[in-house]
Formats: sequence, structure tokens, C-alpha cells
Amino acid sequence: MERICFIALLFAVQILTAQELVDGFESSDLSDWVLEEGNANLTTNPVTEGLQSCRMFDSINGFWAYLIHGSFNDNFGTYTYDARADGGNSDADFIFQYQDRENFYLLSHKPSGTDNPELLLHKVVNGSFEELFVGPAIAGRAAWISVEIERTCSGDINVTINNRLVISVNDTSLMEEGTIGLRSWGQFSYFDDIRFEPDILSSAGVRPVMACSGSGFAFGSNVFTEDGIYMDTLTTASGCDSLVTIDLEFTSTIIIDTSAVLCDSNMVIIGELVYTELGMFSDTLISRYGCDSIVNANISIPDPGSLALGDDRSLCPGESLTLTLSNFASYLWSDGTTDPSVVITRPGTYSIEVIDRNNCILTDELVVTEGCNLEVGAANIFSPNDDMINDTWSPTFNEMPSIYQLSIFDRYGNQVFTSNDLTQTWDGQLENNELSSGVYIWRVEADGQMFWGDVTLIR
Repeated sequence: MERICFIALLFAVQILTAQELVDGFESSDLSDWVLEEGNANLTTNPVTEGLQSCRMFDSINGFWAYLIHGSFNDNFGTYTYDARADGGNSDADFIFQYQDRENFYLLSHKPSGTDNPELLLHKVVNGSFEELFVGPAIAGRAAWISVEIERTCSGDINVTINNRLVISVNDTSLMEEGTIGLRSWGQFSYFDDIRFEPDILSSAGVRPVMACSGSGFAFGSNVFTEDGIYMDTLTTASGCDSLVTIDLEFTSTIIIDTSAVLCDSNMVIIGELVYTELGMFSDTLISRYGCDSIVNANISIPDPGSLALGDDRSLCPGESLTLTLSNFASYLWSDGTTDPSVVITRPGTYSIEVIDRNNCILTDELVVTEGCNLEVGAANIFSPNDDMINDTWSPTFNEMPSIYQLSIFDRYGNQVFTSNDLTQTWDGQLENNELSSGVYIWRVEADGQMFWGDVTLIR
């Protein structure tokens, strides 16, 4: 039978509308851009790529400058650019999915050493401003930053700066296509090497599909009755489009040859069939398409194997532990080692998966903790609200260590507090500024031992 190929029209339309953008500001002017406010020009210094960059400023320090791209229009994909803010009051802001002054997203880089240092992601919808993220400044004045903004069809906005993910939020207020823009406050802000790579429909590969002869097979919005390779654009659970290709073959009978062993249970289940003894079996099932499905099963029952790593244990600093197994066909430790033995030098959970002589998979795990005599205790919540109850936080010990270092980090890995003074407690502030409510990670290094935990700050 001749193979038939069907390609959904929607796929072709979406490929045609996907738009790429590359602008290194190497042309003689800014003719692709529309200056809506303030001033913008091309400069040969400073630059990050090529010979020129775009400089934005206003004639009076402290006013906005807006530069909007005149032809770009897209929404889902990855924006990249380099930015630098030099002035004492300067911002270097990137606008995306810009509909008009009343509807857009904006990432604002306000460097340290200025009047308002911070990193801000916000949206303006129907003229209403809302912060999606606000955090500390990511770099200092006159320092170039490399920015990547990923915008997905499910509403995710992921911002990576200098190869570090700093923002990950979800917002579906603006899903329409829009242009991009550059904005600055004061003198001077620079932009270079702006790019956009659109999302292309993801492909799930070719899936072999068998269906019963004499009945149609529904795929997307179509019903097929002949063998063939068919493609269609389907919507995933997250609302994104995915290109699905099937290799459809109609058959009256599906024959399945399989084998199984009874390892650590007393039964094997194949479809709706349950086998509890060894032997060769041939049974008929009804497939999901209503066709006869013949299952030829070879069931064997091996002698049971055994695997044991022993009881959980602890290690003092500097000690090591060797675990050794034997008489198995293969070994796979949790660290990727495939040898019969492994040397443990630090705390953690260590697991092993082996295949015995009967081809059965056996698993076990061992928890190794660090500790000799020192024990650390810590409350998991505190509320620095000046009510004289749980206003500060610090760890406790069963005996006072001679060497001590406490460090506390926010969820981005930034250190917000450190001390080597056993009497000093944390009041939930960083540089006399109150930190927001949330979960913080603490680390204690004391007398050669290390302890971790988390504490929830509530205001």
C-alpha cells in the first residue's frame, strides 16, 4: 500500500510567522528604531561586539529616553542583549512584548553605586504597573552585563544574567506578540548585540501506531483509514503547540512475544494477565483498539537473591568507609561507580543497584551521617517583629565548640548573614534592611564538622 503523508496547515503557518532578530548596531543610523522620547545615537566606545553600540540619554539628567523597534513583532522565544549603565542615576531597561505605552514587560538594570540600585522585572497592563520580581543590583556602574530572557508559551519568564539564572516567574497577562524597546534614565546607558530566537514547534519524533483494520484512527482533527505517516500540531497540557508525527499501520492481530521472571514478588502482570508460576503461556487479550492481541509469555521463577549494605552509620571528619559486594552480574552505585566496592569519605545517602545471576534487579541504600560528639539544634521558624518573642535566631549546641562559623543564605544562594561569634544572633536583616519572609538556608561549621538546615522567617 502506498504511504500517505499529511502535514497540518497550522504547522506551516507558524513556521512562516516565526521572526528572528539580530542587531549589533553596526549600521550607519538607527533607522530600524523609533525614538519616542529623549536621545539615542550610535557610539564607538564602549562596545561589547563589533564597532558600535547604542547610547541612550536625555538632555536633562533624570528624564526617560525611549527607543522602540519599528518592525519586530513576536512573543515566545529567547531575547539576548548586552547592557551597561554609567550615570549616577542611570538605568538600562529592556522592554519586550511591547504593545504600547500601556502594555509591556520590562527588565530594569539599576547598578550598584547609583541612587536606586536593584534588579526589577515588572509589567504594565492597561496602564497598571505591577512588580513581578525585585532584587539587589546585579552589577556596578560602567560594568557590562549579558542578559538572556526566555519567554515561553506557558507564561514562564526566565532571566539569566552573566550565565546565572536570577529570575524565574510565571505570568500570562500579556501573551500577544509585540515589539521590543530600550529605555534609560539619565546619562548614560548603552546597549549592544541584541538578538531574538523564536520558539519553533517542538517535535515529539515519529511514533509507531498500530490500529485495527476496518475502523478509522482519529489523530488530531482527522480520521485516517490507510497506512501512512501523518503529522499534526497538537496542544500540550501546558497550552503549547507540539508537532506530532505518527507512523500508522493497520493490523488485524497484534502478537507480543515477551518473557519475565518472578524476582522479589510472587506474580508477574502482563496487561490484564497475572502469572504466578513458571512456564510458556499463550493468551489472547483485546487491545485498546479492539483488535485481538496474542501474548506469548515465557515466565521463569529464579532462586531469590539477597543484598544488604548494613545499618546506617556515621563518620567522623577524616575517616573513610569501604563498602564491598560480590557475586553479582553488575553493579551501579548512586555516584555512577560500577565497581563491586566504593570508598565513602563524606556524609550522604549511598544506594546500590545490582543485577543477580537470575537477571533480577536488587537495591539497597545506606545513610552515612557526619558526627562524633557535637550536636546542633536550631528552631525552624522565627518572627523578628519586636514582640520580644522569637525576635532573633541562632543555633544551639550540646557543648560549646572551639571553632565556629555560621552562614545564612537566601533561596538564590546569596549570603545574607555570617558570624563566628557564638553570642551573636540573626535578626532577619541585611545591612540594616529587613529581609522578606521566606525560607533561608543555614550552614554551621564547628570543630571540623558541618551542619545544614533551613529556617523560615515570618513577618
